[in-house]
Amino acid sequence: MTTEAAAVCSYLPDELWERMFKLLNGDSGTLKSLSVVSKQFLSITNYFGFSPKITDQTIPFFSRLFQ
Repeated sequence: MTTEAAAVCSYLPDELWERMFKLLNGDSGTLKSLSVVSKQFLSITNYFGFSPKITDQTIPFFSRLFQ
């Protein structure tokens, strides 16, 4: 990453990067490539592995998690 590109990345908040990465629809190959770009991107892409997906099928199980 060039110094100029790194400077631009540091001005954008993680929430904005996260929204842009979500547009990739969880393509693991692309997310893996992004994770090697910078520590900031690695942190953001790691978050995707830990974020639960809520669907109609998973809703009945959430009450058990919070008991």
